[in-house]
Amino acid sequence: MKSTTLYIDPLHISIMDVLNEFKVLTSHLLMDEVNYKGKLDSFRKVLRSLMNKNLISTFRDSNNRPNFVFLKGKAEEATLFHDFKAAELALALRAHPLEPRVTLAHKFDSKSLVPDVILDFKTFKVFLELELSMKSETKIRKKVEHYINTSASTQIMYVFRLERDLRRYREVIDSVVEELNETKRLEMSDRKFILVLDKEIHTPFDPKRATVFFKDKSESLAETLRLPTL
Repeated sequence: MKSTTLYIDPLHISIMDVLNEFKVLTSHLLMDEVNYKGKLDSFRKVLRSLMNKNLISTFRDSNNRPNFVFLKGKAEEATLFHDFKAAELALALRAHPLEPRVTLAHKFDSKSLVPDVILDFKTFKVFLELELSMKSETKIRKKVEHYINTSASTQIMYVFRLERDLRRYREVIDSVVEELNETKRLEMSDRKFILVLDKEIHTPFDPKRATVFFKDKSESLAETLRLPTL
C-alpha cells in the first residue's frame, strides 16, 4: 500500500500562528509579521487560499477601514476594530528595548477583569486597557478597585481617543484612591495608573505621538516608557 505525505505550506502555518497570537491584524501587518518578501497582491492570493479552506476570514466595514484578517470564527464583527487596535498597540510596544513578553486578552481562559494587553518586563508588568468608548462609572470603579489590589510592580495603562473620557477616568480613579485608608494610599505610586491620549486612533499607533497625562505634567508615551528607538 502506497503511503501518502500530507504537505502543509509553512507560510500557511506561520499566518495561522500569528493570527492565533494577535487575533486580528490587517493584511499589511500580517504580511510583516510572517516576514513575507513578495508583493501585497501575491500575499492576498495566499490569504484567499486560506479563506477558501475556511481557515481565516476577512472583513472591511463601511467606514473604509483596513481589511481585517482573523481566524475563522475567532473574532466578532462588533469588536474587530477594538481588537485590531489592541493588537497594534501590542506590536508597537513589543519593540521596547527590554523586549517584554506580550499577551492579549483572548489568550486567557478567564474573561472577567482581564486587560486587553499584558506587557511582561520580567521585573514589572504593564496592564493595557484600550478605551474607545465611555463605560459606566460602576464598571470603571470595579476595574480600578481590582487593579489597585494588583502587585506594586504592576502599572495600569489606559489608552483613550477622547480627552473627555480620559478626564472622566481620572476623576473616578482619584475618587477610588481617596477612599483608601492612609496606609494603602501611601503604598500606591503616583504612576500606578498611566492615562494616555491618542486622538489619531485611526492611524497607526505611535508612542511618540501619544500623550501621557500625569497629575503634575504631560509627556509622550515614548518618554514614559523610555523608548528612544521608536
